[in-house]
Amino acid sequence: MTQQRTFTGSLRSFLKNWERRRTARFIASLPPELRKDIGWPGTRSYLESRRCEPCTTDA
Repeated sequence: MTQQRTFTGSLRSFLKNWERRRTARFIASLPPELRKDIGWPGTRSYLESRRCEPCTTDA
């Protein structure tokens, strides 16, 4: 049971961080004016320090 809890906790942590990075990439892809309006940091250093890349809208 302990191994299952450890695995479940690790999986939850991974998914939570993945969702956080995905959200950060999406917000970083917005124009600077919108990021400023929602209070996002002014530079992309937030993402660079976490090895994230901004989203691209190649559809």
